[in-house]
Amino acid sequence: MKLLLKLIFVFIFIKCILAQGPYDTLEECQSICKDNNACTTQNCVWYYGWFCSSNTNTCSDDSICTNDYCDPVNGTCHHTPAFSCDDNDPCTLDTCHFTLGCIHITQACNVVVPCNKTSDCFRGRNCETYTCKSSHTCEYQAKPCSAEQPCIEPLGVCVGNPTN
Repeated sequence: MKLLLKLIFVFIFIKCILAQGPYDTLEECQSICKDNNACTTQNCVWYYGWFCSSNTNTCSDDSICTNDYCDPVNGTCHHTPAFSCDDNDPCTLDTCHFTLGCIHITQACNVVVPCNKTSDCFRGRNCETYTCKSSHTCEYQAKPCSAEQPCIEPLGVCVGNPTN
């Protein structure tokens, strides 16, 4: 019990050192503590005087795909794209997974690639299968993964189990 009380004392002491104050009255603390920023909440805490403690809303959506920020005027959270996942390949569906980052899912497309044998069709992507058709053009098929469990390059495996 004594250790718990000491830890609480240390926590409150550190919180007060990092806070503004001390102020003589609660009213004085509340009037000074206001920062007119809708993204922060201020509290006046008693510890042998009134101290102003502040907490900031980070607006985090826990996605590496977005830059998150709070509008200090109205407290609205905004999530803007952190980067583009476009790989300039018309044969991939480009998206950003909130923990994995950019994912390029191979999809059927009408880009014609000439070939004499199947190995001519390899484009460096392991998330697709390919064959050289009798018309001497490559045919590409995406590996059977889902959007929730996408195929990850360069391994060429679905994050989870294939859907087929």
